[in-house]
Amino acid sequence: MVIKTDHLLITESHLLLPIIWEGDLNIHSNSPLMKQSRFGDVIMHGDTVFSLATGLVEKQESRYTYIYEFETSYKRSVTIGDEIFVEYKITRTDVNNLHFSVYKNGSELVMDGSLQFSYGNEVLKI
Repeated sequence: MVIKTDHLLITESHLLLPIIWEGDLNIHSNSPLMKQSRFGDVIMHGDTVFSLATGLVEKQESRYTYIYEFETSYKRSVTIGDEIFVEYKITRTDVNNLHFSVYKNGSELVMDGSLQFSYGNEVLKI
């Protein structure tokens, strides 16, 4: 069963803190420079989108706490004013797997991927 998260409106604070931390504030948030780029606007780091997406999932899956491995594929950029949400499915084999897709503005695929995780004190067999 595919589950859908709440929507999250991207604000300037979502954009700035990770970019300041990474030290490339003068690129990603430089509006005149980015308007001339192929993106056409300021953009978030893909890892920030991943972090926000996993946060949306964890908000609904409160026991899900330890990520052991993940794989992502970035499809589109995200900017201030975009609204993102995640569709995901959890399957269990030897480990818990979460397959996810992040969308912006209703239906535009931004990222997809998967991760392996455990719940709380559960022992993971690798």
